Amino acid sequence: MPTRKKYGKRKKDDDDSGSEECNNPFMNKFIKKVKGWSNDRSDSDVYTRGNHIVFKGDVNRDNVYKLGEELETLNKEFRDLQKSLDAVICTPKPIYLHLNTYGGYLDDAWAAVDFIKSSKIPVHTIVEGRVASAGTLMSVVGQKRYMTPHSRFLIHQLRGGMWGKFADMEESLEECKDAMDDIVDLYLEHTNMTEKQIRDQLKKEKYWDIDACKRKGFIDEVWKNDL
Repeated sequence: MPTRKKYGKRKKDDDDSGSEECNNPFMNKFIKKVKGWSNDRSDSDVYTRGNHIVFKGDVNRDNVYKLGEELETLNKEFRDLQKSLDAVICTPKPIYLHLNTYGGYLDDAWAAVDFIKSSKIPVHTIVEGRVASAGTLMSVVGQKRYMTPHSRFLIHQLRGGMWGKFADMEESLEECKDAMDDIVDLYLEHTNMTEKQIRDQLKKEKYWDIDACKRKGFIDEVWKNDL
């Protein structure tokens, strides 16, 4: 029986400002502490610069747990800063997660969703180039969702295979149905589409442009790269 389900293709606004309760020097201190490439390797699929994280590879265990580490590092930096300021309350700038991925494994995508949603610092997602399949689960859960003007976006059904006894295959089919229901539920929660619209679209292999994504509620704004 298969144990991992593939969900992937083959191959300046006010949210950026600090809280009024926090003076600029405090947030400058936070940004300065984390500024620069924390893991500046040209071959890395996941790396951080300041409060921006780039995810430009497959949705797999290694990349997703690297993302989790990067998110935790930024959250810890801010927690340490907040402790050092005692009674002063600061609100951090959001973390911007830049996504460019054809997708990958569904179970790893759910781990990424949990990492993003559990971050105490708000995570804003940015679709750059193309985001498909498992990557869309990550992009849609951002507290604010952006997309660059010429990017493309794709949702579709699971891919996978079955083997073993007939009873095993029946069990695998039920697991796949449950997994599809989970995907539909997430899109229902975070977009403007109805369940029927989502299920109909998942049967297709059609990329959307930025206008379609905004109309359907998968993104909120065009990314202008002016932060």
